[in-house]
Amino acid sequence: AEHCIQLDIPRTYGSIALFRGEEVRDKIRALLVWWAHTYPSIGYMQGMSFLAAQIVLHSKDETEARHLVQLMCQVPDYNLEGFFSRNMKAAEQCIAQLHELLRASDPALTNRLEEFGLVPLTVTVPWFITLFAHTMPFEVLVEVWDLFFAAGWEAIFRVAVVLITDLREDLLCPSATFETAILALQSAAVYTPEGLVTSAQLLPLEAEQLAAIRALPLSWSSGSS
Repeated sequence: AEHCIQLDIPRTYGSIALFRGEEVRDKIRALLVWWAHTYPSIGYMQGMSFLAAQIVLHSKDETEARHLVQLMCQVPDYNLEGFFSRNMKAAEQCIAQLHELLRASDPALTNRLEEFGLVPLTVTVPWFITLFAHTMPFEVLVEVWDLFFAAGWEAIFRVAVVLITDLREDLLCPSATFETAILALQSAAVYTPEGLVTSAQLLPLEAEQLAAIRALPLSWSSGSS
């Protein structure tokens, strides 16, 4: 795990000067090593460095950073321990659930994505693994994480649905191709629409949809698939 962590640190926000500094890199590295040792069922998974970087950025010291990791791993509504310990299975469940939400929200758009061969929506896996930390602008990410801490994984699904449905015009355009569609999806969390979090909060979801989302982190603990 430590070797993989060492390789990933320079790749984590490497274009941002703050994260090229040795002091910040050392803090991220130390947090990830502690995380891997404290939660051996997780170890280290690619993408966790972006979570650690954001936690370090918003924590006053190492103790606070570790506490936040414990919160995210152990509180049932978040259950990152269960998410990461299942390798890619939890992410696969997430993109399957996202597909169902999109189908209910916008059947025509979902059909279009299926026609392009973009379902399952593997392009969105980094959104779930990093809670959007991989590409989303920091000022928007702060709002998304605030929503995550308030509502759990429901927040991530709400934001994901809004990001994809915001691409409706581009994806349903007659001239759209597989290449333009996948580029649009890859850029969705980079060039976020104005009022993203508000739109996510207002997204109408049925009771059974919310129940399905809230059952996911519980299933990661129980080991059910």
